Amino acid sequence: MSQDELFPMEAAPAQERLSPGTLVTCTYRLPSSLQPWIHPVYTGIVEKPNTTPYREGSTYNEEGFCLQCGKTRVRWFFEGFDRQEISTVLLEMSNCLIPVTVEQAQFSRREQIAFFLGDKALANYDKSMGQ
Repeated sequence: MSQDELFPMEAAPAQERLSPGTLVTCTYRLPSSLQPWIHPVYTGIVEKPNTTPYREGSTYNEEGFCLQCGKTRVRWFFEGFDRQEISTVLLEMSNCLIPVTVEQAQFSRREQIAFFLGDKALANYDKSMGQ
């Protein structure tokens, strides 16, 4: 019996799929509301999953894995230590992704904290910045 017969690809429990090109942030990648100055609110772009099989002769690929496990391929952009922008691709839990608009992605750090984390986090941020 082949691996494909043992583990048929079925969709993960019902959840809304985000289309490629959608800007997102992730709930478990948000900064803590107690220390919102630690890192910014990261914004990523949903990408189409890879359809190339993992092994020759197999039907398993990233697209099937994402469908079966409820994951979404996201390209995240970070600022490196040398101030150069770098990116990485991660498979994120689809139910933890929050679609954001271009305007929300361009918020200042302070506006992002207020919008995504709330007033208490903003007060903590202001206190840490001496405001």
